[in-house]
Amino acid sequence: MSNIKNEYQGAKGLRAISELTGIPKPTLHQRIYRLGMTVEEAVNHQKGIYVKKKQHEYQGIVGLAAISRQYGVPLRTLYSRVISQGMTVEEAVNKPIRRGLNLLAKRAAQPKTQPEPQASVKASKAESVKPDLINPLWKLALGISA
Repeated sequence: MSNIKNEYQGAKGLRAISELTGIPKPTLHQRIYRLGMTVEEAVNHQKGIYVKKKQHEYQGIVGLAAISRQYGVPLRTLYSRVISQGMTVEEAVNKPIRRGLNLLAKRAAQPKTQPEPQASVKASKAESVKPDLINPLWKLALGISA
C-alpha cells in the first residue's frame, strides 16, 4: 500500500507536484492541509488572493471550539481526532472518550510501597551550627548577643 495521498498530472506526492509546478512544497502543503483546498485548487490558486481557513461545521455549530463545548468533548481531543487523525467531525464527536485509562493502568502496575520517613536534614543542621559560627548580621537579626 502506498502512502502517497496527492496526485496531479501524473506527479505523485507533494515533492513531485512541487517540482512539476514550481510552487514551493510548504506552500502546497499549507494550501491543501491547512486551507482545505484540493490539489487542483492549490496548484491553480492565484497568488495574492486570500482564502479563509476551513471552518468545521456540525449540526449548525461552526468551529471546533464551539462544537467541543456543545458536545462535552475536550477541545484537544476533538482537534486531535479531526486535524491529526483525519476523522470527520461526526466521527470525532460520537467516538467515546477514554478518560484517565493510562493513569489508572500506571497506578495499578506500580507496586504499593510507602517511602521510608527520612530524618529532617534541616533539623540536624540547625542543631550542629554553633552560635559563634553564625554571621554577625544574623546574630543581630535574631537578637543573639555577641
